[in-house]
Amino acid sequence: SPKFETIDLEHFKVSVVGCAYNRHQSNFRLLEKPELKISQQNSILLFHGSYEYPNQEYQDQPFSLEELKGLPFNYIALGHYHRHLGIFSEEKKACFYPGVPEGLNLDERNAGKRHVILGEISDQGEVSITIEEVQRKIIEILNIDCTHFQGKDTLEMKIREHAGDNNILKLNLTGKPTMDILETID
Repeated sequence: SPKFETIDLEHFKVSVVGCAYNRHQSNFRLLEKPELKISQQNSILLFHGSYEYPNQEYQDQPFSLEELKGLPFNYIALGHYHRHLGIFSEEKKACFYPGVPEGLNLDERNAGKRHVILGEISDQGEVSITIEEVQRKIIEILNIDCTHFQGKDTLEMKIREHAGDNNILKLNLTGKPTMDILETID
C-alpha cells in the first residue's frame, strides 16, 4: 500500500511499520507528517527513500535528518541506496541503509564491500547494531593510465595487485600505451 501500514508482532513486543515504494509517485515527503499506528513498546520502520544531504535536493521519497529523528521508532531500516550508509545511531534509536549484499553492476555505486545489519532492541528500547560484511565477490573499478608503463609485463603486474579469487575488476585503461601494450590489449 502507498500508505503506512502496521504489523504488530505481539510476541516480540514490536510494531513494524512500512509502505510500498511507488516509482511513479515518489516525489512526496512521506516522512514529513506520517500517520502512524504503533501499539507495541518498540517499533521498526521500513522505508524506501532518499536521504537529503545538505544543499542538495532529492526526488525519490525525500526526507531529512530532522524528519527521521522526529519519528517514534527504535530502528529505521532504509532502502534505496546500494551502499551501506549509517545515518545515526543513538542509545534508543538508530537508522541505516544496509546497502545490497552483493554488487549489482560494474559501476561506482556497486563497488566495494557489502554489508547486512544485525540489530537488537532490548525490552528497555535500547538498540544495538552489528554490521557484518557479507559479499562473496567484491567489485573494484580500476583506472590505469597506460602512459606510465613501459610494457605489458609492468602493466600486468599492476593489474594482478588487485586480482583475487573474490574480486571482480572493471578495468578502465587510458593514456598513451606502448606498442607492446597495444598489441596485448588487442
